Amino acid sequence: MIKFVRQDDLNEEAWNKTVRKYGKGRPYTFSWFLDTVVDRWDALVLNDYEAVMPLPKYEKYGKQIGAMPPWTYQLGVVGPEIDESLLSDFLLAVPEEYAFVRWHLNEQNSPRISPINSLVYQWQCGPGKTPSEHIKSNSEYVKRELDYTVFRNDPPEALIELLVEQQNPKHAFDGQSLERLKHLLHVGQHKRKGQVWSLYDRQNTLAAGAYIFYDADRITLHTLAGKRVDADRWPETLLVQAIIAESEPFPVFLEVDGTVLPKVLADRLKPEEKSIPELIINRLPWYLKWYQP
Repeated sequence: MIKFVRQDDLNEEAWNKTVRKYGKGRPYTFSWFLDTVVDRWDALVLNDYEAVMPLPKYEKYGKQIGAMPPWTYQLGVVGPEIDESLLSDFLLAVPEEYAFVRWHLNEQNSPRISPINSLVYQWQCGPGKTPSEHIKSNSEYVKRELDYTVFRNDPPEALIELLVEQQNPKHAFDGQSLERLKHLLHVGQHKRKGQVWSLYDRQNTLAAGAYIFYDADRITLHTLAGKRVDADRWPETLLVQAIIAESEPFPVFLEVDGTVLPKVLADRLKPEEKSIPELIINRLPWYLKWYQP
């Protein structure tokens, strides 16, 4: 049976155990991640936490709105076997109090439920896999590689400054969202789940930065930024390539959301493309039907 559970009544230990076991190494549905990026979230739980689905929300026009929290790229149902029947049961169980919903689900949730999809990029690393070979043969990469040095474990603040300077319109840049991002990156480092990667030029100036969440199954490239003056995006290319190269010996997926990785980098780095379904529910009254969070 699928139960609706309020945030304050959630068994966080059981929740995180399920996410750790079946979440494919993605950070987004851990309770500590959700607690950082959104004020209120409730949940749907199958039996004794056999499968789970977070329900983040906020209030607008007196209505409960289920929208993706800032800096969160996949949600949906997490569990051992998410077939179409179980997924449908979860989606039908979303409470009526949610007047509007727009959530990105995850790769294990069938894309056939929705005609609208988000894009993620993946590289399969591990023995016999060489995802970095394509870019290494690029003469422009070979020429530029010697001009930069990669460092790890910088504080997140410089990366956030780069992100603000770059002003990707697909990100949220209000003060509260940036504070949530800073807190999230520090929490990731504290839990030894996250790491800042930085690329410096010969003048020791920060040229590009990235934040990764890492797990035994998956490395998630969560945040990526470079200087606006570098219109060709080569510093960011070199930094992502360094992360790919470091990951290559290990049997992991390196994954990044389509809103984080610019298309010019995807064209150079040749990742595999995956479609992630979006769930949209509109129960708003007729005079608010136009609203899109």
